[in-house]
Amino acid sequence: MGHVYTKSMSKKWLVRMAAMMITLSAITGILTLHRWSEASHRAVDLLKDVEVQANRLSALEWEAMARKGVNSELKGAHLLIRKRMDRTLDELRRYVDEADLAAIRNAYREYVQAIGEEYRLLVAKPFAQALEVDDAKADDAAYDELVDLIGQAQNRYAAASRWTIIAVDIGSTAVLLLAALSIGLLFSKFEQVQRLKEILVAEQNALRQSEERFRALVQNTSDMIAILNPLPPTIKFMSDSIHRVLGYRPESLLGTDITKLIHPDDGGKMQRFLANCAFNPRSTYLAEVRLHHSNGSWSQVEMFGDNRVDDTAIGGIVINFRHVSEPKSIDEVVDAQQADFDFPERKLH
Repeated sequence: MGHVYTKSMSKKWLVRMAAMMITLSAITGILTLHRWSEASHRAVDLLKDVEVQANRLSALEWEAMARKGVNSELKGAHLLIRKRMDRTLDELRRYVDEADLAAIRNAYREYVQAIGEEYRLLVAKPFAQALEVDDAKADDAAYDELVDLIGQAQNRYAAASRWTIIAVDIGSTAVLLLAALSIGLLFSKFEQVQRLKEILVAEQNALRQSEERFRALVQNTSDMIAILNPLPPTIKFMSDSIHRVLGYRPESLLGTDITKLIHPDDGGKMQRFLANCAFNPRSTYLAEVRLHHSNGSWSQVEMFGDNRVDDTAIGGIVINFRHVSEPKSIDEVVDAQQADFDFPERKLH
């Protein structure tokens, strides 16, 4: 009983572990979807920051052109913006495609080079040349291209972020529903298996108790009781009383064809008796034959046959042997022989 309880507890733990694995898998899936959403959202934020820094560089450029010169304060602000821009672009590498980042970096590099050329001309005081560079490269070309690339990337990743958020909501709901359904089916299957097992155990216990009651009954009776397989009529059970009546050990007769214990002159009668028992369930038949004793003599017995093949506790033809110990008169013997000639076996019900 303890072993069965241990196995049951072990299976319960297996079910719980499986439920935990399903739950963890669902949580992992939801977290993955959230990471995708956060990545898209972070890419949009970084692109906005790149745009802000590009606008600040443009503002410093306009300030330098308005002053027609570059002072130390402007140079310091320019360097700080470029450092922040470099850090932002490095971080952006983790969230956007390499092709998008490469295009933005190239445009940014060209824009910075154009601004650098302007600043060198302003320091050297040829303002007219600096103005030409500003018109030709900085404002019209490099800056516009940089801002355009940033805007396009922002639109793509903003759309991706929105779709990812929708996917996260739908995916999270689907994953949770699937996890709940899987866990429910798992526990339902486990409960079904447990109920089937309990039914099987109950049936086995009932069968065992039935067999124990049957054995207790047949072992304590004075009559010999045998259970035969229908065809061929081999002995599958023999009560202990046969040792007292015929001198055989019950276990020595298991698997033996019972007709081998019948007197040759009673062979036909025995065959008809067994045939009636085998092919007529729910009927009891009576016959009288001689059985071979272990000492070589013959014992007269009455047989009552009952087909119990369909009974799971028995599964065979039950035959009760009653030893006929009282001698019969000559008239009784003649009457019995005549009865046997006319009616080899009798149906009791």
